[in-house]
Amino acid sequence: MKKVADSPIQPRMLMPDQKSDVHYKLVWYSQIARVMSQNVSDPDKPSTAISLKPPVIEQVSRAPPKIWMFKLMDAPENSAEGMGQVLDSIAKQAGLPPKVFFSKLLLMDGDLTTCRNFNSLRSLRTPSNYVKHSLQNIEFQLGASHTLWNVAHCIYKTHLGDPRKSSGTGAWRVLHALGVPHEKAMPKKDYLLMVKHIEQVHEATILAGLKVVMKTKYCTGDARAKAYEDATSDPPIASPRLSNLLLRLQDFSTVVEANQAMKAGNVGRMLNMWKMWSVMSQGLKGLNSYSSYLPRSVLLLTELLPESFAKLFRHSLLFSPSGRDDHYLSKDGYLEIQNYWLKHVYNSSGQGTQIN
Repeated sequence: MKKVADSPIQPRMLMPDQKSDVHYKLVWYSQIARVMSQNVSDPDKPSTAISLKPPVIEQVSRAPPKIWMFKLMDAPENSAEGMGQVLDSIAKQAGLPPKVFFSKLLLMDGDLTTCRNFNSLRSLRTPSNYVKHSLQNIEFQLGASHTLWNVAHCIYKTHLGDPRKSSGTGAWRVLHALGVPHEKAMPKKDYLLMVKHIEQVHEATILAGLKVVMKTKYCTGDARAKAYEDATSDPPIASPRLSNLLLRLQDFSTVVEANQAMKAGNVGRMLNMWKMWSVMSQGLKGLNSYSSYLPRSVLLLTELLPESFAKLFRHSLLFSPSGRDDHYLSKDGYLEIQNYWLKHVYNSSGQGTQIN
């Protein structure tokens, strides 16, 4: 881990290679085939048809892990002081003396704020000759669910559009056609519903494209003739709609693929999307911190760490609580579920139990 800080970083480490390009093309094939199978028709020969799932890159074991939950900790949120109190409480609950606890490698997941607070605390304590004080044995990595939710929120907000403009062609118009009012197009604090909206818009757009290719969108000869005249006129009628549509398809496809890869427990497919997001985050507004932390996580998991060490980190991101296929969760996502049960089922009153 000490050698990582001095490792050279090249732009090619974050750029897609030939294998990832080929796999992303198969991702697109599977998304189109799935929409066609659900809404148009089934293939005559399923055995030779395009697969509805992309090829597996790196699969996490489905064996259910042994999970022990710590007791609740009373510590300030979003501060380096609170992070230090949490680490001390974990050491006490683990039953290990500080010298032993802080001499073992500890791998932890957290959201972006947690990672930033921990790095701030460690930088304040560096340099130090004391193991407990330096915190060099602890490594935080971005949780898969929080990364998906925050990047998806930024992408969704970018393409949502302004409902106040009747001529706008943002994603809100597609959702409105699907029965989702524009007032509810951007859910508050419901990231799962937001990802579902992205999937609905993406699949509806693919279906519209399939109908254009299959000549089923234009029901009359006059409509088809008008569309042909607009496309073949000299000069052709220019419009930014097609360009915006293609950008939205590209961005939404990464969110859909990352979500499905996490459910399937395929950490290799998920990391391919993280690589793409590492580049996209440099230009998307609202991802200032992710533009530095996400590439750092990707490089640690794919390039800088030894292979056995990196595999340990990668396979700790996802797990299957029930031991079934396609029922994987991230550790931070699983913790959010337990937190919900604690606040709404077991303890519905008191400080810290109210959720807006």
